[in-house]
Amino acid sequence: MALTARCLALRGEALFLIGPDRLVPASEWDIATRDGQPRAYRLNIPEAGGGRQVTALAPEVLHLRIGVTLTAPWAGSAPLRRAHLTDSLLHAVEPVLAETFENAPLGNQIVPLPDGSAEDMEGMRVGFRGRRGATMVLEGVAQATAAGMNPQLGQRRETCRPTCQNR
Repeated sequence: MALTARCLALRGEALFLIGPDRLVPASEWDIATRDGQPRAYRLNIPEAGGGRQVTALAPEVLHLRIGVTLTAPWAGSAPLRRAHLTDSLLHAVEPVLAETFENAPLGNQIVPLPDGSAEDMEGMRVGFRGRRGATMVLEGVAQATAAGMNPQLGQRRETCRPTCQNR
């Protein structure tokens, strides 16, 4: 999925040869069309020590495209090529995104812990920083209860997502 997303973001398309047990990514390809519809592909499949070239019919490949146009519906276009960004704006956005992905709690779950000292809680917070998809601690049970919440109410083992296994 990450490879697909990366290809779609950078190229606007991703192409995979449908194998017997998995999808095989293609690094380069040529398309033969008829009436604007892809009919056959010549694929370069990367291999250690050099790649190999494969010819496949359209039903034998998975070709994902974004940003297609009416003049070339068989080819995608990269989002950054379609975006009207200046070099200075892109230069300003890149470090902010890098910092966000490094430190932001994306996809984390909040699990209350028994109260400890402020230093212990801060140590827990720092330990979880930047671990996307992991369990994260924001406050202790006493602070949540004092704020009018009951963090233990309705929590059962079977309602936890797979991220709870990191506790």
